[in-house]
Amino acid sequence: MLREYDEGSAQPVTLAIEAAREKRVQDDLDAFLAKRFGQRLVEPIKAIHQVEEERPIETLWNVTVAATAHARSVPNNDKRLEIERAAGELLKLAA
Repeated sequence: MLREYDEGSAQPVTLAIEAAREKRVQDDLDAFLAKRFGQRLVEPIKAIHQVEEERPIETLWNVTVAATAHARSVPNNDKRLEIERAAGELLKLAA
């Protein structure tokens, strides 16, 4: 398995990131975030992106970055991983 990983290509990940950077969040942002992360995380995710990137969330990549940034502040490992997994799933939406 390590050999497969070592010899594998990063191209699928790179392409997913590029697609996410281009894919705009078309729906209501608050509803989009609430559906994926829960209503209580909508404001924290938007706030961390505004603070760190100095602009509002516009793309799927922005959501992914903001959610993983917020996850760093979550002390519970299970909750943090749950947020990070949900953020990672967003890359599939861009494809």
